[in-house]
Amino acid sequence: ERPNLKPLPILIHSIAAAKRWVEWTKAAEALAGRFWPGALTLVLKPTAEGRLLTFAEYQTVAIRVPNHPALLALFEASGVPWVSTSANKSGSPSINDGAEVVKQFDGLVDWIIDAGRTPGVESSLVDATQSPPRLLREGAIKAADLAAAAATAV
Repeated sequence: ERPNLKPLPILIHSIAAAKRWVEWTKAAEALAGRFWPGALTLVLKPTAEGRLLTFAEYQTVAIRVPNHPALLALFEASGVPWVSTSANKSGSPSINDGAEVVKQFDGLVDWIIDAGRTPGVESSLVDATQSPPRLLREGAIKAADLAAAAATAV
């Protein structure tokens, strides 16, 4: 039930793979080097190839390397980024239990990977197109930790 034109984040298996799809900045290098794989989503400008991942009216792409070995293996084996969203209906809190996700979304999605319970906290979202980077949403990674890592980029 997410609005059709609301962009979705891209998931990828590594920093090297991300550089194919987004324009890498010093801030992205510092932040991803410290927090990837993990609960950090970076907003960056797409490369020419990365423009294929978003709508023409959007100038950026949100990208993340999650910290789950099975997902990383799937992403790497596929050779392409995956589009993802949190496990909830738009406007509702995220669900942090695989069984509850199955219960709420059974028959509504093509497939679900049930990895059991997750921390249930959204990723932190940082616009790394600018210097200094700008925190858009504090999530699992605290603002002070992000600022400290970003300070190494200057």
